[in-house]
Amino acid sequence: MRATYDSDLTDGEWEWIRPYIPLHPPRGNLSWISKREIVNAIFYVNQQGCTWRGMPHDFPVWQTVYGYYRQWRRAGVWEEVNDALRRAVRVAERKQSNVSGSSSRPV
Repeated sequence: MRATYDSDLTDGEWEWIRPYIPLHPPRGNLSWISKREIVNAIFYVNQQGCTWRGMPHDFPVWQTVYGYYRQWRRAGVWEEVNDALRRAVRVAERKQSNVSGSSSRPV
């Protein structure tokens, strides 16, 4: 177990984002590493504005976290998550949900 951080996903947030996270690691056999912990570490770096090397040591090693982040960025995962979130907010606010970018994944 590790300390919790304000940037950690709640169970509900993880259930929402999980379908967008690729099942396979960017390279090698890192399937034993929790994808939720990878996302938590990425969100920590984003929220704290720290360097990858500045992440707390109770997250997976920074090289692994950065490798996932980089691969997912190149694959368009973050754009897809952002588009889905935007659609969900628009629907919740009863506005038109059609925005640029389409996804086959559920909102």
